[in-house]
Amino acid sequence: QAATDGTPVNRPVRFMFPDSASDDAMFFLGDNLLVAPVIEAGATQRAVILPPGAWVDVNSGAPLTGDGTTEIMVAAPFDVIPRFQRAGSIVPTFARAADTLLPATAAGVTSYTTPAIGRELRLAYTPTESTTANVTLHDGAAASAIGEIISVTPGTEYSVFTVDIDARALPAPFSAP
Repeated sequence: QAATDGTPVNRPVRFMFPDSASDDAMFFLGDNLLVAPVIEAGATQRAVILPPGAWVDVNSGAPLTGDGTTEIMVAAPFDVIPRFQRAGSIVPTFARAADTLLPATAAGVTSYTTPAIGRELRLAYTPTESTTANVTLHDGAAASAIGEIISVTPGTEYSVFTVDIDARALPAPFSAP
């Protein structure tokens, strides 16, 4: 999307929700992952105003509903960044950690341009009871989900997929580990 129309990958909440009362530190990564970094030294919790809609706390799995104005407190221990995924969405990320997006030339530096690392995607899916979710990437790789059925289509770059389904917000038996 960034290459097509210039939409930034890292988006201030007000870019997508101009009427939201969120603070300026919160931002989206793409359309479906909201990040609320802790910016107060020593804080162990953080006030968050979620945009309208259903959300899932990535760290706890708790289902949440936002209205763009109501403040909620979320846990934010030192080693946790509060993150929220739009309920019923698929968020693609690289499946493995690498050091750079550019070709690696130094010993010990890993690159997403290395086929063994860069061709694999991890798809984080947070289903709802009536989910229909779709995501298509720049290379034609795509994933779609209807309820618990997920379909993936390889693209020219991404051809291996790991799918994480976070169903903690669904009623039993789906919420069982």
